[in-house]
Amino acid sequence: MKMRKVLAVVLTFAIASGAFATTWTDGGSDSLWENVANWDVAVPTSGDYALIETGGTALVTGGYNGAASSMDVGLDGSGALTIDGGALAVNSGVNIGKNAGATGTITVGAGDGSFGGWRSLQSWTLTLADGGGNGTLINNGGTIKVWSEWFNVAAWGGTANVELNGGYIISEGLHMGAGGSMDIAGGSLAIAGDQLALLGGLIVSGQLTSFGVTYDATNFTQGFVFDVDTTNPGYTTISAIPEPATIAMLGIGAVGILRRKIRK
Repeated sequence: MKMRKVLAVVLTFAIASGAFATTWTDGGSDSLWENVANWDVAVPTSGDYALIETGGTALVTGGYNGAASSMDVGLDGSGALTIDGGALAVNSGVNIGKNAGATGTITVGAGDGSFGGWRSLQSWTLTLADGGGNGTLINNGGTIKVWSEWFNVAAWGGTANVELNGGYIISEGLHMGAGGSMDIAGGSLAIAGDQLALLGGLIVSGQLTSFGVTYDATNFTQGFVFDVDTTNPGYTTISAIPEPATIAMLGIGAVGILRRKIRK
């Protein structure tokens, strides 16, 4: 039985604990988040849990410096956003776990997963833990695109973690503070320009890991594969290489799955 994934979304306010309230249907003529016709019950408000699994792309309008506010997942309390089979496009910024004491999580469950494919999540900026909160970004197989250089991982305090388990995260830049970390385990990160010095520094500091393993200046090529302007022209692309023990465990898991299928 497939576990239903709950999407807890907050638009310029924090989400509090609450019961499932409304489901995205994309039933309107514009796909706008704020249009009640695109929801089966009502536009989510503070304290609601909303669900998006399918139904096209939910649009949050407004320019980066325009009148519309950014989308906040965990502003003062706790919030969580899961995108699995649908998509979210934000014309301004996305904040995850913004303020001190706040906790926010965005999980992309599925999608195209390629560099130039359909984007599960796209925004002008993407900021984790701005203001001293706790933010987590998880990509399990979709494509996440940040249109500016402002992909911020605890750049101004707080604690933030990025888990890249599949698919792509694409950005024009990356700013990571002392409380930030990123683990690449099955996906790829692409940052515009030559970012070898930046990524090398994060590897040496232990903030960029491969399948949860840290490397240093003497052995980092054992944990990562990367290039500039080759895999994706104009970008530095980095992926992770599993340790032999990790590969063995993956193999054991695959054998177990095969055995279960044979027995059925």
